[in-house]
Amino acid sequence: MKKRLSPLLLLIFFPAALFGNGTYPEITELYAADPQYAQLCFDIEAYYSAQAAGGELPGFVFRRYTPAEGMTLIALSSLLSLPFETIASLNRISSNIVFDGKTEILVPNRPALFLPERRKSDLELMVFEGHDWNGEQSVRIRSGDLKELFFWLDGQSYGDLERSYFLGFLRFFPVPKGRITSDYGLRKDPFHGRESFHGGVDIAAPAGTDVICPQNGTVALCGEGHPIYGTYIEIIHDNNVRTRYAHLSKIYVTENQFVAGGDIIAAVGSTGRATGPHLHFEFISDNAKKDPRLFLNF
Repeated sequence: MKKRLSPLLLLIFFPAALFGNGTYPEITELYAADPQYAQLCFDIEAYYSAQAAGGELPGFVFRRYTPAEGMTLIALSSLLSLPFETIASLNRISSNIVFDGKTEILVPNRPALFLPERRKSDLELMVFEGHDWNGEQSVRIRSGDLKELFFWLDGQSYGDLERSYFLGFLRFFPVPKGRITSDYGLRKDPFHGRESFHGGVDIAAPAGTDVICPQNGTVALCGEGHPIYGTYIEIIHDNNVRTRYAHLSKIYVTENQFVAGGDIIAAVGSTGRATGPHLHFEFISDNAKKDPRLFLNF
């Protein structure tokens, strides 16, 4: 069981290197000629050297930067020599966005995983649940006239589920011509009308419609005659993720077969416990079902 944040924990604050006007110093370009960028590179190298030697780690210094139009967050993190999770969590960004050339972000001088005191997004809730926050430290970040409290963990990164969410793990919609007719979570059961938990999403489409593999993986199981799923497939992907495809009319793959994202793997049907032709699609991480919509880039 993960430990939780406690309001009784001692808060430790670090200097934020503010200018006299209350703003952070600005990196204008990612070249050594820019003194703030040069200092950032020096700071990051000093952090890793101190970490390797078991020495005292430097306190936080934050700088402002406006990424160029068309640059992705992951590409930016590579240029800054920082994990993408550091940039994303500090700036409360939940996906590998493409910058518009106008959005200013904050860049710290060392890797860390940040968590705001007031968590709002699904990703922030995942980070809260997925890490041990007992013994965390905190820093206040200035945004305009406001200061926001962030907790942080030194040098940590996203777990498998958080990384899958951030990257939009499922690159292809499983039934490109279908539409979601029943979501993940509590719903009225279509057979008996009572409230019950639905562990995936239902995607309606005519019988025989192609079912697409949303991400590279290996077929773990092809089954028939299941009382609930009918004819179904399970595929294993990276990051401890499985996807399940149920109520199929046909299967076009075999167990232990590698499948690429975008490959046709089956056809929509109504086998098993189904009221009509549709695909029941499940996303499973660490043996727990998750809402597939969180991981679809659609």
